[in-house]
Amino acid sequence: MTPDQSRKRPASRWPRPVRWAFTVCFGILAFALAFRSFIWASWVPAPDEPYSFADVIEIYLFFTLLLASLGSFLLAVVMALVKRWRDPRTVMALCLIGVLAPLAHWVLFPLVPTFRFW
Repeated sequence: MTPDQSRKRPASRWPRPVRWAFTVCFGILAFALAFRSFIWASWVPAPDEPYSFADVIEIYLFFTLLLASLGSFLLAVVMALVKRWRDPRTVMALCLIGVLAPLAHWVLFPLVPTFRFW
């Protein structure tokens, strides 16, 4: 083994677009669920108002998650159409990420415990 080979990082199992899509989608998902659990219940609505500012933030987080999932799907379509980037495993992984992130939000959202700190 030459000295140059020992310093190289090992090749990642997944290509960069898959790692990017996974990190963005599931990072937004984790932040949205943490917000629901730790902050949402503490921000009560103002008198005579049906929703609080926390509900508006939750909606924005959900739409951001949907936008990131759509980006994953669009990236999968582009990778499937461009011959140089075509990799069926990567395209399938991007599609799965685009489906699983909103589905995980839909399943986990009502199950997350909420804490009231203030």
